[in-house]
Amino acid sequence: MNEKAWLSNEEGSVLILALIMLVLLTMIGISATTTSMIETRIAGNERVYKRNFYAAEAAVMQGAQNMEQTDLQNPRPTWLGLLGAVNEPDDIRLTSFWDTSLDPLPQAAVIPNTLFVATSRGYAGGAQGTSLAMGTSKVHTYSVFGRCQPSNSGPTIVEIGYRKAF
Repeated sequence: MNEKAWLSNEEGSVLILALIMLVLLTMIGISATTTSMIETRIAGNERVYKRNFYAAEAAVMQGAQNMEQTDLQNPRPTWLGLLGAVNEPDDIRLTSFWDTSLDPLPQAAVIPNTLFVATSRGYAGGAQGTSLAMGTSKVHTYSVFGRCQPSNSGPTIVEIGYRKAF
């Protein structure tokens, strides 16, 4: 009888049920906190990436604007590489290629830690104006690269194509 009385005694069962619920709610709270911290880091990384991307894109656009405003021939700008001077994509990814102490590359006007460089790709194949006729101009193609590398993140490099007839 003593054994039956002990098994039918329900005193303290609410305490055990409350402890189990407390453990479950604690685990849910820890999981939600961890998830929100990870999501915050992802959003921060995305913000840094977009900032770097837009800064590199601005450097590319400034390079294209410089190409539009200059003759590209006399005198040849220092930031314009010769045909085949850049081995893409290998050279562009190297930090030594963008080392400004060797040969200063132009910086984008307002944005810090951004550089641009252009390289010639030769004549545009099959484009209008590429014939050897004396009366038509030749269309030259270029690749313009922009790079942004703040001190707290890796480099972001953007490339655009550019054509100019002369």
